[in-house]
Amino acid sequence: MSVPPVLYVVSFGYCHGDPPVSNLVVDVRWLPNPFHTAESHDLSGRDQSVQEWVLTHPVVQGWFHSALDVAYPLIRAAREQDSRAVTMAFGCQRGHHRSVAIAERCAESLRHAGYRVMTEHRDIHHGTGR
Repeated sequence: MSVPPVLYVVSFGYCHGDPPVSNLVVDVRWLPNPFHTAESHDLSGRDQSVQEWVLTHPVVQGWFHSALDVAYPLIRAAREQDSRAVTMAFGCQRGHHRSVAIAERCAESLRHAGYRVMTEHRDIHHGTGR
């Protein structure tokens, strides 16, 4: 029996360069943006309040589960082909709020499903741009 691949979940900002090399790149710039709210402006997608703000929008809730449904066949195929890793990248404008929140929740869901998951937030150190 093959070993499940390590799953790398990466967030990034499109304004900071090209998406990272990945098996799956998801553009989340269309999601509601907490950057425009005063209480979330100086926070990041790692903060629970930002994650809740992004993920409680009805359009996001349905979409998030569909995004995971797209990822699972990739993961199964990687395992069948004895691939060591699968990388999924989520990008928003600056890589600080939406992409980070989605990546964190995706990683949490995959860990809960029993996968080994590593996360990286490539552009979170750029801050909010203030």
